[in-house]
This record gives sequence, structure tokens and C-alpha cells, in this order.
Amino acid sequence: MVGKVEKRFLFENPRLDLRVLRGLSRMRDYRDVTLLRAIIAEFAEEGLEVIEQTRLLGHLVTPEGILGKQRPSQRAWDDIRYGFARAKQLAALDIGQTIVVRRQTVARGGGR
Repeated sequence: MVGKVEKRFLFENPRLDLRVLRGLSRMRDYRDVTLLRAIIAEFAEEGLEVIEQTRLLGHLVTPEGILGKQRPSQRAWDDIRYGFARAKQLAALDIGQTIVVRRQTVARGGGR
């Protein structure tokens, strides 16, 4: 199983068996992470193990640290921390995982 699990397939013209219907009825919500955990639990009941992709594809993961030649300025680090915190909030709400931070110069001070 690789890639996004499209939950819209569960709700657009559904053709679900009793096992899926029972599983859906036990779920507290239909967020992506909740659905994925339920699928993994069903696989486990059948003796299948879902492993992290990094166990097989770790060599493809971008390494931690600065990738370019220029180190970010303090202002850029502030933006990075701000954006990372907002992206985590969006992901927790299941409405996105990406944010763009754009600074605007305001007549009196700076802003984001």
C-alpha cells in the first residue's frame, strides 16, 4: 500500500460489505489518520503487517539539515518555525499539510 488512501471512495457510490460497514460504525471520525489506522488494524487481523515506508525506502528520504549553500537568516528561521507550527495545526485538523509563509512589510512594523 503506497500513496494516499482516497476516502471519497468510501462515500461516493459506496459498495461496502458488512465488515467495512462494521468498521466504519466503530470509528469516532473519518479523518485520514483514523481511516488509515482502521485499515492497518484490519490487515493485522489477517496476519498482514504494515511497515513504515522508511524501512524500505529510507535512502530516498531527504536528510535532515540545511540542503543549500546559504544558511537561513534568523528572520528565515523565525518564518520556518512559524510555518512548521501552523502546518502541524492544519494536519491535526485534517485540512491540509502545507503552508506558505509570506512576509509583508507594513507601514508600522512587520507582519506575516
